[in-house]
Amino acid sequence: MKLYAALKDGDTYKGFILDVNGKKQRFNWNVSRDYSHPPQLFYADVDSDGKPEATVVFTLGTGTSLVAQEVHVVKPEQWKEISVPAADKAASAVVSSSISLDKDDVLLKLELTGPKPSKVTLRLPDRAEDGLKYFGSKAAIGAVTYYSVENNKLLADTSLMVGMTESVGTLKLEYNAGKTGMELGSIAFEPDERGEAIVEK
Repeated sequence: MKLYAALKDGDTYKGFILDVNGKKQRFNWNVSRDYSHPPQLFYADVDSDGKPEATVVFTLGTGTSLVAQEVHVVKPEQWKEISVPAADKAASAVVSSSISLDKDDVLLKLELTGPKPSKVTLRLPDRAEDGLKYFGSKAAIGAVTYYSVENNKLLADTSLMVGMTESVGTLKLEYNAGKTGMELGSIAFEPDERGEAIVEK
């Protein structure tokens, strides 16, 4: 599996040619030319149909507390691109959050719906003095997003942040094949090392 830029226009690649097993097809994917973050290629059966798909991950931009990526999954037999919901949107659809003050601490309550519903309370000790004006009323999803393929599974990690750019953990997504493309199969929250995460029963 190989990937070639079809056209270089200033700081942008306009279109790519995907080569799978010697057969080639052009796709109209436009991304910025970023030599420090080349496209990632995976060849694995992510939709469990018995045939490997070509998965391409582009890094669209990076910055302070920011990593934006996009993913494309192609069935090379028909050169058909499979739809994949963006990690931040898929996570936002099943994750709700609320932030409150508890004496000296800040409490972040998360509720994850979906196949395996769960509730998590994250306590940030001695942060109440920063106030809700800093923390806001809910967490932000998706400022940092990475896609990967492992063991024939399409995965995504997308950030959960409070305040301006303060990370408190990662939402870990696993995609499965759906009726019209890939869809969210499962999601779990993994807290950062600092703070204490308490799973409510």
